Amino acid sequence: MQQTMVQLKGIGAVAVWSFVVPLVIWLFCGPWRDKPGARFFGWGWVVLTFLSVPSMLALAEPSLWQTSRPWYLAWAGLVYVVAALATFAWIVVTGRQMADATPSVRRWSARRTVGPQR
Repeated sequence: MQQTMVQLKGIGAVAVWSFVVPLVIWLFCGPWRDKPGARFFGWGWVVLTFLSVPSMLALAEPSLWQTSRPWYLAWAGLVYVVAALATFAWIVVTGRQMADATPSVRRWSARRTVGPQR
């Protein structure tokens, strides 16, 4: 049983790394790197990844087989969910701000097309 738990931890670690590393690279080096909040979320994910909240929570548990946990351990497990939802919200808000800022440019460039004039 212990070997199965280790294997599951390994799968979780691979899943976190396979999604977080590209996200952090995109936040630090991608096209939105200069947008407000990009560095905040980038460093936030770096800190969360290296802190390894689930591992810290597992160490704080009195027993692995005890299913009832203190409220602070149960709610601390939501750190990744809250961080992911906040990141998605930032992406949506930033994307909408960029879309609102560009329609005038699109209309202007549409008028300056090469070809027969109407």
